[in-house]
Amino acid sequence: MEETGRYMEGAFYVISPYEDSNYNQAVLEHLYRSTSDGFVCMQIYKPAPCISLGRNLEYPDKTSYDVNRRLCGGDEIRFRSSCVVISFISSRKDCDIRKQSAVVSLALKSLGVPCIRNSKNEIYLENGREACINLYDISGDICRQMMIINVSTMSNANANLPSAISRYGLDEYVLIEAIEASFKSLYKANKKINPDSLDKKRLNDFYKFFCSDNWIYNKKSNSPYENFSWGKLCIDIEQKDAIIEDVRLYSNGSAAELLSAIPTSLIGCPYLITAIKNRVLVLPHAEKNLSILRDVLRVFEQILSKPV
Repeated sequence: MEETGRYMEGAFYVISPYEDSNYNQAVLEHLYRSTSDGFVCMQIYKPAPCISLGRNLEYPDKTSYDVNRRLCGGDEIRFRSSCVVISFISSRKDCDIRKQSAVVSLALKSLGVPCIRNSKNEIYLENGREACINLYDISGDICRQMMIINVSTMSNANANLPSAISRYGLDEYVLIEAIEASFKSLYKANKKINPDSLDKKRLNDFYKFFCSDNWIYNKKSNSPYENFSWGKLCIDIEQKDAIIEDVRLYSNGSAAELLSAIPTSLIGCPYLITAIKNRVLVLPHAEKNLSILRDVLRVFEQILSKPV
């Protein structure tokens, strides 16, 4: 596909034959950048074992696993080869979190897994156990949604990767087929895209970025974390002559797009809480995320109240 190419209006999907999470994230970003209004796309892949970090999380202290930093928020997740990862791609105006979540819940039901969705689009079995992880972020210009299903009996103590559906004896490939059929039914879609047909240069540029140290690694936090109803938060600020030179924000909050925009917006800002508020509160979609931003600004106030 040419970089400026646009698919026809409708829905389409990609089932990746590759397990490299950085590669599949590059495909995902390519699709985000080339999908027109009026589209919904679904991407499915089976990941190789790795540690998947939320967009704004600190890098883990010690690990022998490959590390992938994803674009959506949430906690650290240890992907296993027994996982299936489903992502949805659309413009902001075409994003429908509930319908997208229904693709997965209907697929599970078609395989004999009784499940329900609550108002937060979390999918549970009839016994109340969580069936999968549903991470979505509608805090920025790009609406991201990633769902992760684990068919193994092994759970994940670090990030609560559910293992409840293991009792139904599903394997990843049967699950992928069911999700494909569910998507095609709900979205009246029959167009399947081969990821190898996408623009190779652009895909390679994204892949290099997602593999880069600048994206995967970050400096360790020097400050304690604050806990809020939407997640945990830690902020480090460096200033010189009362001008902010660097801001590092760490969080497992789901509003990853908005939270990641805050540090960039404050470079060169006067080291004053009024100036910080003026920049943060005019960020795109800030008005829809004021409860989160009030907590963020409260942490900034605490930092600035300490002697320099």
